Amino acid sequence: AVVSTQSTGRFLATMIRTLLLLTALVGCGLAFSCMVGGTVDGAGTMAEYECSDGTTMCSSTSVEALGKTAITYACGECSSFSLGDCTECSTELCNGAASLSIAALFATLLYLII
Repeated sequence: AVVSTQSTGRFLATMIRTLLLLTALVGCGLAFSCMVGGTVDGAGTMAEYECSDGTTMCSSTSVEALGKTAITYACGECSSFSLGDCTECSTELCNGAASLSIAALFATLLYLII
């Protein structure tokens, strides 16, 4: 039987899309990630961090003093020792400005292009 080049191309594109989608889903589901770090008036360092096993919450604590606002970002729930306004959230990277991991964003873009 003769297989056309067009149908083979469509089949390969469909397989690649399926693989990318599964990769994004599995990669996002293996570990819970939060933003970790700190900023003062928006300047500072935050990074995506894979939290320890069992962690399902992220937190951010904001403290204002001397006209400055300091925010710390962490894995886990708010501590009873928090000195500022602490908020918790339960979705990946919810405690920072980023809402998608770079890998998930890249896989989604590739999926849409192909």
